[in-house]
Amino acid sequence: MAADVTLYGVIDTGLVFQHADADMQGVDTVDTFQMKSGVTAGSRFGLKGTEDLGNGLKIGFVLENGFSSDTGSFTQDNRLFGREAQLNLSGAFGTVAFGRMGSLASGNGTFGLLGSMSPFGTSWGQYAANASTVMSGFDRYDNTVTYATPAFAGFKVYAQYSFDTDTKDDYDGAGLHGVEGKSSVDRYYAMGLTYANGPLNLAAVLDQTNFSTTKWNGQGWGSPVDNALTVGGNYDFKVVKLYAGAQYFDNADLNSIDSISSKDFALSSAKTERFQVEGYGLTVGADIPAAGGTFKVATSYLDGTIDTVNGWDMSTAGGAVVGEVDITRWNTSAGYLYSLSKRTSLYGVASYSYQTVKGQKNGLDLAPTVIEVAAGIVHKF
Repeated sequence: MAADVTLYGVIDTGLVFQHADADMQGVDTVDTFQMKSGVTAGSRFGLKGTEDLGNGLKIGFVLENGFSSDTGSFTQDNRLFGREAQLNLSGAFGTVAFGRMGSLASGNGTFGLLGSMSPFGTSWGQYAANASTVMSGFDRYDNTVTYATPAFAGFKVYAQYSFDTDTKDDYDGAGLHGVEGKSSVDRYYAMGLTYANGPLNLAAVLDQTNFSTTKWNGQGWGSPVDNALTVGGNYDFKVVKLYAGAQYFDNADLNSIDSISSKDFALSSAKTERFQVEGYGLTVGADIPAAGGTFKVATSYLDGTIDTVNGWDMSTAGGAVVGEVDITRWNTSAGYLYSLSKRTSLYGVASYSYQTVKGQKNGLDLAPTVIEVAAGIVHKF
């Protein structure tokens, strides 16, 4: 039987205003007004298909490109199929897939399980109150194998492993990478569980990243491990749909939490940029049908401690007494989605982000804030 192939895509283009106050001496407040792609949904096009092999077996594939609709350029580090590129085999045993795909601890692509924790999914602006702005992970990985069981009594179980999460990672320009499947590259493991029963949808993911032993910016990185446990879901009452999610993370790379970059913090005399944080993130929100569209509201919170730099304790990192750094973050968002047709919608969203950064020994005491307002149009084909 010939393969069944579908061409599909999303184009999302919006206008975004940001007012950012870094709360740092000598750093001016910055206002920007820009056209941006992928405000509520990453702009993309893709091909997907299946072929019936007989005896209950099917072969399938997904090739999905990400691009910027405002410039026409590729995203995901200029990959042709950076959003997803996987081949899968399914049958009575479930589904096994190979290639580049979203991690279980994300809302990305075929196997991301955590987009159901917020009415804003994993997007709706850089500072939206969704899980990815207060929780670790939410990424796509190269060289990944994923297994999903068939559904039984509403439950599905998932397992995932990446031999080398990012083949384009040269460790901050040092030209170093490593060997796939070895300790010289980042490797990812995850187990997931979902439950669906009518209006109730739940998900849980336990995942771990073994970071590369390759040196980072000339500093010994050791072999630290990032662990996270995430749970959440939603319940549809028809008049309102409620969402909630929580994550505990330990040794998480600070750069893996959206909109919080270790480059923003002068934490050490050593010129390193890779910090690890322990803490938790929470998110709650709701979808409310109104005036022919959907009103969305959510808030999210992060509480964490940056205690490690390049695998070293912060009290002695880089040969200087630095001390641990405590960070908190509140994100609050309100948005509205109005469908002009089954494929085309208008949207608007406003978000407020407040963060505290306090050093226990180095006198760091900042409270940066960001206000973000966006509006645009999204078309699906």
